[in-house]
Amino acid sequence: MVIWLLLFFIVILISFVLAIRSLRHYRENPARLGVTFSLYLIQNTSALTESLLEELNREVLEKRLVISFERLYKGDKKALIIYGPSLLLTNRVEKLGLLELEDYAIRTHLHTQALEIGVKANADFQATNFHLAVDRIGLQDQEQLWWQVIVQPQIKNKGEIELNSLIRVVIHTQEVSRLAQIQGLLMSGLEESHLTRLPQTHSSKQILKFYKERVAFRPFSTNKESLLLNLNDLFGLISIA
Repeated sequence: MVIWLLLFFIVILISFVLAIRSLRHYRENPARLGVTFSLYLIQNTSALTESLLEELNREVLEKRLVISFERLYKGDKKALIIYGPSLLLTNRVEKLGLLELEDYAIRTHLHTQALEIGVKANADFQATNFHLAVDRIGLQDQEQLWWQVIVQPQIKNKGEIELNSLIRVVIHTQEVSRLAQIQGLLMSGLEESHLTRLPQTHSSKQILKFYKERVAFRPFSTNKESLLLNLNDLFGLISIA
């Protein structure tokens, strides 16, 4: 009898440990949330102010969803993309000049590197205009850099919005040697913000898959990838002015 009880408790303990590990590695996928998400080009980027960002994030918070801001660079061209709940974004089509897109991320490229970005150890994030770091790279005409910031809003003290955030970068080149060059120039440009490449717990191919699916860890706060931002921080990270 004692042996059976011991075995029973061992099974319960193992099940509990597996459940915790599963939660730790779970990623929130918008496709699983029962809400229709859409991808839009923001044509009127000057209309994306901090006040509009706050308004949008409060609506996202109310529905307990996530939203993704994606800055795309190809050579000297750049664009700002938003991926989020269709119901919320269609209300802002005219104001932001939203143009619904097919998913650009499904196309294949010759050489690709995907990585996750986070804050350096023992450092605090410093808001800067990220586009300046990319401009210094000097992308060639066919080279691309994708910058994805997924946010999950939450309320902190005094009702202010705080954003659990994840950052991913994807680099596409024609020459494999340029992948390391561009990554090095990008990391140098991010030093002022105390951002760096996170230790890779996933392969480049897996991170690219996460990028395409716009997935995010849940809960954000239990994962090292999570970065706490305020609205001003987010504005600096996604501005393409």
